[in-house]
Amino acid sequence: MPAIAARTGSRVGFVVPCFYDGPEPYSPGIPFRSLPVATALERAGHEVVYFEQKRFGRPLNEGLPGFLEAIGGAPVVFIWQTDLTPMQQTAHTFEIARAVKERHPGVAVAAGGAFVHLCTPEVLAEETPVDYWIRGYGEEACVDLVDAILGRRGFDGISGLTWLNGGQRANDVHLRQRLKPEHVTFYETLDLEPYVQRGGIFGNEEKTLIVGSGRGCAKGCAFCYHAGQEPSLLPPETIVSIAARARRDHGVKQFHLAEFDFLTNRHRALALARLWRDALPDCRWYTLCSPIDAIRLTDAEWDVLAAGGCAKLEIGAESGSKAMLDAIGKKHDPDDPYRIATRMLSHGITPMVNFIFGLLGEKETDRRASLGLIRRIHRLAPGRIHFTFRLFQPVWATPMGDAAIARTPGYPRRLSDVLTYRAGFGDESERAMMWLEPEDEARVKRMIFYYLPIAVSVPEIPSGWRHRLYVLLRAAARLRIALGYFGLGADRWLYRRCVSQALPTTYCA
Repeated sequence: MPAIAARTGSRVGFVVPCFYDGPEPYSPGIPFRSLPVATALERAGHEVVYFEQKRFGRPLNEGLPGFLEAIGGAPVVFIWQTDLTPMQQTAHTFEIARAVKERHPGVAVAAGGAFVHLCTPEVLAEETPVDYWIRGYGEEACVDLVDAILGRRGFDGISGLTWLNGGQRANDVHLRQRLKPEHVTFYETLDLEPYVQRGGIFGNEEKTLIVGSGRGCAKGCAFCYHAGQEPSLLPPETIVSIAARARRDHGVKQFHLAEFDFLTNRHRALALARLWRDALPDCRWYTLCSPIDAIRLTDAEWDVLAAGGCAKLEIGAESGSKAMLDAIGKKHDPDDPYRIATRMLSHGITPMVNFIFGLLGEKETDRRASLGLIRRIHRLAPGRIHFTFRLFQPVWATPMGDAAIARTPGYPRRLSDVLTYRAGFGDESERAMMWLEPEDEARVKRMIFYYLPIAVSVPEIPSGWRHRLYVLLRAAARLRIALGYFGLGADRWLYRRCVSQALPTTYCA
């Protein structure tokens, strides 16, 4: 990364581990959750030796020897996971940590990031090549840890630090770790071109850039990975400035504003749209919001958002069942996502609606309510409305996550075992959702992996017998959803045998 401050500190290493071993199924874009930490280290005066394990499609670990050479004399190397895809990222974290230790036995290794933040100290209490785990966002903690390793301060009080020292020690995560404009100055200094996606969340071939415009969520839903993380949102002026630079220097006209609770501050949302309309009239954006906020918008406010570049908005419907919405702490009415999608379409905004299945306490009647809502929303504009479908995967320190873990005999207590266990969520032949009956788990996985994605998909297969078969199988899937019957998988076998085309991503992993 380019220098941000005069060099007054030490050289430190900073690594973003890869999501995959083989070819990446999509371009992950800019590692917006990692770079604020590297930026904070540079602003503290440290020379950051930066390495993305698989950057821009190059072979895995190309450049690692040069990185290991460059970190000679560094007191610490940080390995920062940028997303909630833990299995490969964590395996690569250990791989890189071992390489650092082999080349530089005296260099400390610290790891953190989105998945690490979800882990309890007890889960991290095992001997690994990682010396220090950092839970929380890390901008302050990583700077403090360098000082502690250099003997300038003690380790106690460093936010979220977990380490072994004759026994495990763990510090609390400090609250109010705000995302500040100074944390995202890398958008102004980096060459953004290699991070530009083709379409990304928009699903087309136009240039798209992810902008980490916020984090956390105010809603505190019982199942959510971001429960307990207060919202922290960049000012509209900062976001528009970043987008304007990408438009000017790289020709980017589509932006994925990566935040979870966009409409929690209605004044900010409308201010952003007005600024965007004036500064970037030929550009558009996508982000996420909660139905409880979207349902409160007036037609005039929807007009402001549409005129201000809002092209696509994802809403967390999660379930069509009132009982399940109450259980997870969602405050909207089950029918609100339908009403919101209707209004969005009338204002020229593409709806993207998220549903989650396999929740603790979910019954067949709850699933049928969700399937009915999906069908109603889909019929509003088939081919235009987008969906995401997820499995409930429990994490610690969330009410429903803790309850589901308590219902799971032998739930793993250490990080390495957790990674092995989580693989079962993506395998229909494995049991992972012990709070469900075996047949319920199998039914939910069949829905998520095949029937729901194909039911709402738009065939991209050229005309011919495979296209006709695809359309027939899609009709069969829609009938199954209407009937709520997912047994006898002859249609799935036929799809795998004769079509074998990847279905739309359902964000299960």
